[in-house]
Amino acid sequence: MIYSLVLLSVISFARIHSVEITGNRRFSQKKLKSILKLKKGDIYSRARLMAAKARLKKFYKSKGFDHFRVVKATVIIGKKGADIYIKIYEGPRKVVKDIVFTGLLSFPPEKLLKIYGYHVPSYYDEDRLGTGESNLVRFYEDNGKPFVKFTREISGNDTVVIVYNIDEGPTVFIGQVEVVGNKKVRGAVIRREIVIKPGDIYKISKVIESQRRIYMTGLFQSVQTRIKVMNKAGDTVNLIFIVKEIKPGYVEFGGGYHSPFDLQAKFAIGHKNLFNNAQYGELRTDVITDIEKIVRERIDLTYGEPYFLNFNIEARIKFTYYKDIRDQEDYVSTEFKLSKYISQKFRIQGALTWKRNYLRPLEGQGVINSLALLPLWDSRDNIFDPREGIFSVIRLEQAGWILDGDYDFRRGILDFSEYRSIKKSTFAWRLRLGAITPFGRTKTPPFLESFHMGGDGSVRGFDRYSIGPLYDPQTNIHYGFYLFNLNLEYRTHFNRKWGGVIFVDMGNLYALRKLISTEVYVSAGVGVRYFTVIGPLRLDWGIKLNHRSPGDRGRVYLGIGHMF
Repeated sequence: MIYSLVLLSVISFARIHSVEITGNRRFSQKKLKSILKLKKGDIYSRARLMAAKARLKKFYKSKGFDHFRVVKATVIIGKKGADIYIKIYEGPRKVVKDIVFTGLLSFPPEKLLKIYGYHVPSYYDEDRLGTGESNLVRFYEDNGKPFVKFTREISGNDTVVIVYNIDEGPTVFIGQVEVVGNKKVRGAVIRREIVIKPGDIYKISKVIESQRRIYMTGLFQSVQTRIKVMNKAGDTVNLIFIVKEIKPGYVEFGGGYHSPFDLQAKFAIGHKNLFNNAQYGELRTDVITDIEKIVRERIDLTYGEPYFLNFNIEARIKFTYYKDIRDQEDYVSTEFKLSKYISQKFRIQGALTWKRNYLRPLEGQGVINSLALLPLWDSRDNIFDPREGIFSVIRLEQAGWILDGDYDFRRGILDFSEYRSIKKSTFAWRLRLGAITPFGRTKTPPFLESFHMGGDGSVRGFDRYSIGPLYDPQTNIHYGFYLFNLNLEYRTHFNRKWGGVIFVDMGNLYALRKLISTEVYVSAGVGVRYFTVIGPLRLDWGIKLNHRSPGDRGRVYLGIGHMF
C-alpha cells in the first residue's frame, strides 16, 4: 500500500521530458506537437494526456480524416521525467468532389464558387470551408444582403459533395444614418467621415471604411455600428454609429541619449479637438544638452484643419524656431502643407515653406522660399512597431526662381522602407537616396540645405555628421550634395515586453555626380527594445566596420521608437 502511494506520488509530479509521435504522414511532428500542447517541463497527468488525444482527433477530423485513431499511447516515467510515445493511424482523407449552391439565387453559382475560393476536387479542410463561408457572407453583405443565411449539408463518405442552401433575404437600403455617444465632438465632424449615405444600398465595405475614417480622426477610442430594421419587409434599415470619445488634450514627455555626452529632452502639449470641430493644435519642444550647456533647441507650433475650406483636404501650418550652436544653424520658418488621401494607403502632400537663416556670417544666411510635392505610400500594419508593409515618400522640391528668396536649387529625396515578418521576428530595411542641385543665381547649394550623414538616424557607430567629402571648418561637419544610405535590421520579440535587434548601416555622401563611387561607410551593432503603447524604448550600440581608429569602442544611442 505504501509502495503504491509512493508510485502514485512520483507519477503525479513527474514532468514531461519528451513527446514522440509515429504513424504521421500528412503533418509534421512539429505541427502535431503544437496541437497536443504537451510541452517539455509541464507536469504530466492522465487527464492532460486524454485532453491532448482529444485535440489531436478533433484536428484530424477537421482535415477530413474520419478514420483517424490513436493506436497506442505509452508513458514511461524515468529519472528525467515522463517520456510520451503516441502511435497514430491517419487513414484515408476525404475529397470534396463538388460544392453546390441552392435557393433563390441572385448570382450565378459559378460566381459564388469563385467567391467561395475552394477549388474542386480538393481535400476536405474545415478551415478552408470556414474561410469560404466568410467570403460568401462578406460578398453578400457588400451587395445589399446583410441578412443572408445558409445551411451546409455534406453527402458521401470518402468522396463528398457539399450543398449550401442559401436564403439571401431582402435587398437592403439605408434609411437614416445616426450617430450616438458623442458628447464634445460635433455630429457634423463625424458625419462628414461617413461614406455610406441615406438611400444607398447596404455595403459592408462602406460601413467599415466609415468606421476607419471616424477612428482616424484621433478623437475616439471605439467606433461600433448596428442596424435597425425599419419596416416589415426588412428592406430598409437605419445605420447607427456608436462612438466613444477620448480626452482630446494630451501632454507628452520623452528623452534620449547619444554618446558620448548628449542628453535629449522632449515635451509636447496639444489638443485634437479645438472648438469641438476637430481642428488640432500642438506645441512641441526638443532640447539637447552636453551637461555644460544647451547645444540644440527646437520649438514647433502647429495648427491643423482636417477639412480645409470644407474640402476633404487636410491643411496644416507650422511655425518653427531652431538653433544649434555646433552646426552654427539658427533659423525660423513657416510651413503650410496640404494633404489629400487618394486611397487608404496613398496620399499626396504639397508644402510651401518660408525659411530665414541667421548666425552663419557668410554662406547660408538669408531667406529660402520653397515649394515641395510629396507622394506618400504607407501600408504598415503598425506605425510604432511594424511587422509587415511598406512606407515610402518622395520629396520633390524647388527653392527660389519665381518663389524669390536668396537661393535657387532643386532637391529630390527618396525614403523607402519595407518590413517582412519571419515568425516572431521582422526583417526591416530602408533605402534613402537624395540629390540637391543649384541653378540660376546660386552656384553652390547652401551648406545648411545639403545632406549630412553619420550617427543616429543614418549610420550608427560614426560620429554625428562625420561622413562626407566636403568639410566645413566652422562647425567641424562633413556634407555632400548626393546621398546614399542603406539600413538593415533584424528585429525579434523575446516576449510581449522585450525584444532585440541586429543591424547593419551603410552610406556615403558625394560632392559631384561624376564622382559617385562604390565606397561606403559601414557599421554594425545590436540593440535592445522595451515595448510600450507609444512604441519601443530603444537602446542601440553601433561600431564602425571600416574607417575605425584604434581604441574606438563604438557609440550608444537611447531613444523612443525604431530608427525607421
